[in-house]
Amino acid sequence: MARINNSPQKPDDADPRIQQGISYIAALDFDAAIEELDAVISDDPENAQAWCCRAIALAGMGFEEAAMDCYAQVLEWDPDNASARLGRGTMYAGWGESNLALEEMNRAIASEPDKAGAYLARGVVYVHADELELAMDDFDRAVEIDPSDTQVHSHRAELCSQLGLLNEAMRSYDTVIQLDPGDFDAYMGRGAIYADDGSFRQALTDFNRAIKINPDDAHAYLARGGVREATGKQRQALSDYNRAIRLAPDYAFGYFLRGQVLLSQDKSAAALADFETVVTLEPDNPAGYMGRGCAYIEQGTSTQAIEEFNTAIRLDPSNPTPYFQRATAHVHLGNAGQAEADFGTAQALGLDMEAIDAMMREQ
Repeated sequence: MARINNSPQKPDDADPRIQQGISYIAALDFDAAIEELDAVISDDPENAQAWCCRAIALAGMGFEEAAMDCYAQVLEWDPDNASARLGRGTMYAGWGESNLALEEMNRAIASEPDKAGAYLARGVVYVHADELELAMDDFDRAVEIDPSDTQVHSHRAELCSQLGLLNEAMRSYDTVIQLDPGDFDAYMGRGAIYADDGSFRQALTDFNRAIKINPDDAHAYLARGGVREATGKQRQALSDYNRAIRLAPDYAFGYFLRGQVLLSQDKSAAALADFETVVTLEPDNPAGYMGRGCAYIEQGTSTQAIEEFNTAIRLDPSNPTPYFQRATAHVHLGNAGQAEADFGTAQALGLDMEAIDAMMREQ
């Protein structure tokens, strides 16, 4: 389940101890938060905000059932308490119980129809239930209520990207960055749209900014490496992929990307080593086998390559790429009939016909 921010707010009239507890929660000092909140509850046993904040602290410590007990305590004497309903709904969402989550969030919105966080949370649940129009309605409503909430704009941008509404997504990311110039995810999201659109200069600028904000995030280096590779700067791309691998040595995608660059540089042995690592880390990922097969073709061992492509096809029979790759291996072996059959399958599954025609002419 995607993130749902259920962080407590600081109303001006809150008990100063509650405000201090909220500050402790924001700093992830949950023990201190609970100590502060328990003092409030000791003096005021029916302080709903203290109980809800206590629930958030307990959930942050991993004591989710105890957190749910706190929300239940509030709802015993105030069944329409929106914060407790929203908190419990967020817990259900985290457990994958979408129907229960929606029930709680609907009740929270019925109690407080101007609570932006409830629309945001319900929108996230709708996204995971593939109710995307309902999700967009909720994100739009949340923006109307609180146009300064960067998280709302971020979720809206992600959903717009998913729906192919790229101009809308860009506007939402722009808003996030205007509100918070240090938002890492906004630069990554906007950079990805620029990269997909071929606007590599703008993409590179955004990924550079993301890296400046968080220099220890492997995904940012992979993204920047992809832009550099697309613009022919292979040496710089390799540098980014190397950095990503050092930061996240168990992330297979970094090895796959580096292997592709090495293969394009006729360094098939080094590429093969990277693809071997992909297979070791993710044995059910067809990409590692496809990469390994391409490396074998470069090394002149097309029979071995075919075995790799066979495995990739078994793992993902609807992907046209391994059929095309296997066809190229058959071409190298002089198996014209088998190559033609694989080209035909690749075409039927949607591979670009021009690429197939070019390969067929080389037979």
